[in-house]
Amino acid sequence: MTGPLYSRPGSEDLPSYYHGYVERIGDVDEILPALEENARYLTTLLSDLSPEQETLRYAPGKWSVREVVGHLVDTERVFQYRALWFARRDSQPLPGYDENLWGEATNAGSLPLERLLEEYRAVRRSTVLLFENMGSEELTRTGEANGQRFLVGALPWFLLGHELHHREVLRERYGL
Repeated sequence: MTGPLYSRPGSEDLPSYYHGYVERIGDVDEILPALEENARYLTTLLSDLSPEQETLRYAPGKWSVREVVGHLVDTERVFQYRALWFARRDSQPLPGYDENLWGEATNAGSLPLERLLEEYRAVRRSTVLLFENMGSEELTRTGEANGQRFLVGALPWFLLGHELHHREVLRERYGL
């Protein structure tokens, strides 16, 4: 098969900043099954943490494990919206997304991790369905966010790479 869901984004499909995330992805033939598999992996990795581990911050001012999961949920929703906006041919540019501002405004740190993981699984499933139900024309549309051009079909690749980045941080800095 061919198309954006079956091949890595090219340099013109995402702003250069996002390619660092995509480069984290190993050998993947189809992005949507990889998104589903990685969601299962992350959920399993985090499902048996103690409340102390859930609220751990590896340094002052850094997110807790709960807040990392909240950030993953927020980012997934932002990029779902971008994909939908661009796929529906809305020509209005979208604003940027300040994850630190959003992180300060969330109550994710006070929610049980089990609840956050439930939300994460639901949002990830919604992401997969969104892209599964898009036609090839929709997947090849582009749009602008934060002054940068994005290809709709490249966005799930970013989401997987973004999750892999945070899994690495959880492993290296949180000891998970």
